[in-house]
Amino acid sequence: MYRSILLPLDGSSSAEAALPIACAWASRAQAALHLVHVHAPSALAPIHIAGLPVIDEQLHPRSREHEQGYLERIKMRLATSDPHVSVKTAVVDGSHETGRDASIAYGLAHYAEANGCDLIVMTTHGRGGFSRFWLGSVAAALTAIAHQPIVFVRLPPLERDRDAAVVRRMLIPLDGSALAEQIIEPAARLGNLLQSDYTLLHVVEPLIMFGPAPFTAGTDLDPEGTQEQVEDARAHLEQVAEPLRALGVNVQVLVKIAEHPAKAILNVALEHNIDLIAMATHGRSGLSRLVVGSVADKVLRGTELPMLLYRPQQ
Repeated sequence: MYRSILLPLDGSSSAEAALPIACAWASRAQAALHLVHVHAPSALAPIHIAGLPVIDEQLHPRSREHEQGYLERIKMRLATSDPHVSVKTAVVDGSHETGRDASIAYGLAHYAEANGCDLIVMTTHGRGGFSRFWLGSVAAALTAIAHQPIVFVRLPPLERDRDAAVVRRMLIPLDGSALAEQIIEPAARLGNLLQSDYTLLHVVEPLIMFGPAPFTAGTDLDPEGTQEQVEDARAHLEQVAEPLRALGVNVQVLVKIAEHPAKAILNVALEHNIDLIAMATHGRSGLSRLVVGSVADKVLRGTELPMLLYRPQQ
């Protein structure tokens, strides 16, 4: 179960779109819900009169008070809708040694570590509110440094007949590597809370048959070699599924042949009426984006479903 869930807010309705999911999961887990805003001092140039700068010393603290008041209003609203959820609020500072987006990510990651947060839930972007705040680069920067799994809620909100906080079917794409399989523990933790069924998916890219001369371009597919990879992948997925099934969980294994893994994952999610996709992703060192062109990055950009991402530990 979870002890505490972190929900970053930037003052925009876009960021608040993740509130229902985070609140519902915190209530079910009897976990504390942390509403956190990263304070970003105004970058506006000071006003000058007769060549002398005029600085309002009260501007900075008033800004923080405004941000804290916003979080307290959200807390009061949640207390009315679900009084059983323990809600904590905090306005924190980012790093002063990095750019704006990285500063926000550092502030959130530091708070999550210091307060023992088990899960982060957030929208991938938001505009308005106090500032131009989370864009894709903030989400990517946080994914690259946070030790916690992160559930991203895409915008616009998914229009479905059922509650988006309900995850009956979870899709877990794997590629046979130990790094990719590190998603299983955080995915199973969330799935256990929500009583989800799992579909383990491995996408096999078709093998190409090369000519006898070196460096010749492939012109024909290798069906026998591809089928051998399919059988190996299915056997490995069955091994991965075995301990989950031993716990009484319903697990389906699926192997697809496709040239574009991300597209195949999105198609499977649609065909199997998936509610959430869970994937491991390896962020580059430092605070760069998710690996550009990576399968996880493409799936995140292409799906409207909530997506659980976890940075594998080397």
